[in-house]
Amino acid sequence: MTDLPVWRRFNLAAGRELLSRDGDSIGRLMSWIGIAALSVIALCATFVYYSGQRVDESEIVLNALTIATGDWDPVWSPGYGHLAMYIPAFVLVLAAHLVHLLGFAADYQDALYLLFAGEGAFRISRFVYTMADFLTFLVLARIVRIVSASRILALLFVAYCLISPDTWYYATYIRSDTLVSLFVACAALTLVSDRNRLTPYLLGVSLGAAIACKYSAVTYVVLAGFLLLPLKGAPKSLLHRGRDAAVAVVIALVSTYIFQPLFDYSGILTAIQTHLSGSQFTHEVVPLKERLAKLYQLVLRLEPLVPLMALAMLAGALNLRRSAPVIAIALIGIAPFAMSNFPRDYWLIPFADSIRAAGWVGIGCLLVWIGDRFGRRMTLAVLLLAGFSVAFVAWDRYPSLAQPQRVNGSIITNADDAKFWLYANVANRSELIYIYEKNYQLPRAYSFSSIRDARYFSRVFIFRRDKFVPLKDMFRRYLYEKSFDEFSAITRIPRLVVGVPRTAEPPRLCSGEKCYPAKAAECTASAAKSISQCVAYSWDMDLPQFSRSLEALSLDLPGERYRFVACWYTCGDQNGSTPAFVGRPGAIPLERLGSRLFARASMQKLQQVQALDTRGREVYIVVTPSAYRPLLQAKTKRGPPARREFAKIMDARLIRVFEGRYGAPIEVYALNPTRRAAETEAGHK
Repeated sequence: MTDLPVWRRFNLAAGRELLSRDGDSIGRLMSWIGIAALSVIALCATFVYYSGQRVDESEIVLNALTIATGDWDPVWSPGYGHLAMYIPAFVLVLAAHLVHLLGFAADYQDALYLLFAGEGAFRISRFVYTMADFLTFLVLARIVRIVSASRILALLFVAYCLISPDTWYYATYIRSDTLVSLFVACAALTLVSDRNRLTPYLLGVSLGAAIACKYSAVTYVVLAGFLLLPLKGAPKSLLHRGRDAAVAVVIALVSTYIFQPLFDYSGILTAIQTHLSGSQFTHEVVPLKERLAKLYQLVLRLEPLVPLMALAMLAGALNLRRSAPVIAIALIGIAPFAMSNFPRDYWLIPFADSIRAAGWVGIGCLLVWIGDRFGRRMTLAVLLLAGFSVAFVAWDRYPSLAQPQRVNGSIITNADDAKFWLYANVANRSELIYIYEKNYQLPRAYSFSSIRDARYFSRVFIFRRDKFVPLKDMFRRYLYEKSFDEFSAITRIPRLVVGVPRTAEPPRLCSGEKCYPAKAAECTASAAKSISQCVAYSWDMDLPQFSRSLEALSLDLPGERYRFVACWYTCGDQNGSTPAFVGRPGAIPLERLGSRLFARASMQKLQQVQALDTRGREVYIVVTPSAYRPLLQAKTKRGPPARREFAKIMDARLIRVFEGRYGAPIEVYALNPTRRAAETEAGHK
C-alpha cells in the first residue's frame, strides 16, 4: 500500500473509513431507532391490521393453546415441527398469567379461555411470529454489516425488508416457515462470522431449531459442509475441520429431538412423498415446465425484484469467503419446492428472505470493491443510489400497504353480513347446510342443535380430532356463551313453549340457580296431537337473564312420568312435535334439548347434498362460488350465469347474495322441498 500514489492512498483510506465507521454515534442512533420502529410496526401489523382467523394458521394457535393447558403432545401433520407451537405456547402462558394477575380472570384456565374467546391467542401468536420476521431482518442485516462493513447499507437493507410485500401480508399470517427463516438466518450468521470453537455448536443448534419447525429445513444441514473449508479461525487440519462438521450435524439432530421430543418422526418420509408426488391435491399435478412457471410466479408474489436480487447476488463472488453461506441458503431455500407439485407461496418465505439478503450482500461486496479502487465519492454515490431505490420502491408499494383488509375490526366482510342475515332469518329456524371448501370462507352462524356439528362446522377443524379435551371445553363455553349472546343480540328470540299434560304441575325456566314461572300460552295443533289434554307454557326469551348463556338455562319439570313437547320457534316441525319423556322430577339443561329447540346445521360436500332427500323439509345451503366452480367446469362458457346454472343443477332457488365488500361472495340457496336425488331413489329401490 505504501507504493501507491498519495491520492490513491487517500481515496482508499477515506472509502474504508466511510464503509467501516459510517459515523459510529449516528449509526448506533439510527440502529436503535430502526429497532424501535420494527417493534412498533410489529404491534401495528398484529393488532391494527388484524384480519381475523385463517383456517390453516389455526392449527398452530390452537395447538399452542392446548400446550398452554398442559398437553405437550400436539396433534399436527408430521411434516410440521412442534417448536413452531411451543414458542407461541410459552408466550401464551406468560400472557394468561398476566391476565390473571391483573384481575381480568378468576384463574389461569379462565384467562386462557379469554384469550381463546376474544381471539387474543391469535393476536399474540401473530405478534410472536411478526417479531420473528423482524428478528430475521436484523440477523440478515448483521450479515450485510459484516460483509460490507457498512452500517448504513445494513439499515437500508432493513428499510427495504419493511416495504417488501411479504412483510405486511405474511407478518400477520402465522406460518412455521417464518421461524425456519429466522433460524436459518442465524445459521448463516455463524458461518459468516469469524470461526471459533463455538461455531459448530451454534450452527448445529440453529439448524436443529429450523428442522424442529418444519421438516423441509433438513436440506439446510448441508451448510455444515462450510466448516470443512480452511477459513479464518478454522483448524488447520482437515481432520479437525471434518470433526467440526460432524459435530454440527450431530448437534443439529440432537437439537431437533430436544426441541420436539414427542414428534412422530416415522411420518416424515410419507409426508415428503406426498408433497413431491402431489397425491394430496391431484388436480394440481402438472408437467415440470408448468410447475416451475407456477413456482416462479409464487416467488414473484413474495418478492417482485427477485431477478434483480439474483443478479446482485453474483457480485458476492467479489468476497466469496463471506458471501458464500448467504448465497447457499438462497439456493437451498428453493430446492425443496422446485420439484413439488403443489408449492404454496408462504413455503417460500425462507427463500425470499435469503435471496434478499444475498442480493444486498452482493451490493455490499460491490461497495467494498468500489471503495478500494475508486474511493469515497463513488462509494457514496452508490450508497445514495441504493437509498433512492429503496425510497422509490416504498413510494411504488405504498398504496398496497395502506389498504389492510380490516382495521380494528371496523370493516364488515361479506361473511359478517351473511352471518347477521342468517341469524336473523334462517339459522336455527330451518336446516342449514354449509358447503365444504378448503378455505373455510363461510360465515360462522353456529347452530345450537349439536355441539358436534358446531365443532365440525367451525373454522378450526382441529376440533374433529379425538384429543384436545381442554380446547373442546373452551369451544363449548364459547358456543354457549359468546355465540349464543351474539345470536341473541342480532335477532329477537321468540318464546320458548313447553306443552305438558293438564294434570302436570307448571314447569319453570331456570337461569343458573334462579327459576322463573311461565306464562299461559296456546298449545299448537301439532303439540296437541302428541300430548293429550295439552297445556302450553311460555317464556319471553329476549329477557337478559335468558339471552346471556344457553349453558346456564335449564327446564325445571316438577311432575313425574309424563310426556312433554318443547319448541323454540314453532312446534310445527318434526322435531318440535316429537314428545320427550320425563321419568322423574328435576331440571333438564336446555343444551340437552338442543336437537328439539334448534334446527340442524352441518357442513357437507356438494356430492352429499346432491344425493340428499329433502322432501317435506325446508333446507338452505350456504356456499361460495369457489366451492361449486369445479362442478361447473364441464359446462360451456356461454349460456346462463354460474349462479343460475348452479341453482339448476342443485334444483334450488337463489335467496340471497352477499358481495361487494371484503372477502369471498357468499350465496344462500333454498333447496326445493320436493327434490329427491336419483341416486337415493335408486338406492331405496
